[in-house]
Amino acid sequence: MMSNITMAQWNQLNLPSGIKMKRSIYFMNDTLGYAVGGSQNGTGFLLETIDSGNTWVEKTLPSNGTVLNKIDFVGNTGYICGRFGEWLKSDDGGQSWIHDTVDGISVA
Repeated sequence: MMSNITMAQWNQLNLPSGIKMKRSIYFMNDTLGYAVGGSQNGTGFLLETIDSGNTWVEKTLPSNGTVLNKIDFVGNTGYICGRFGEWLKSDDGGQSWIHDTVDGISVA
């Protein structure tokens, strides 16, 4: 099977200062995307782009400050997991986030 994509163009991301490790990136559509990871001092971050990754803005999270490893969405519901049991959930496409529970056990 061959792909219809014959050539892809890759550009380096312009991220806010202090952002070091990008662990996971998820795009909701052609323009809206999110990235999670860890900063140079070891704290977690969530970045958002609304222009296909040309610019990124750090979003505030109710996080315990640990490195965030993975972001994923099922429809409009988003999940972020991080080190030491960090688990966040969004029900509005990533605009706001709360600590969530796993099988009734709070991991916050």
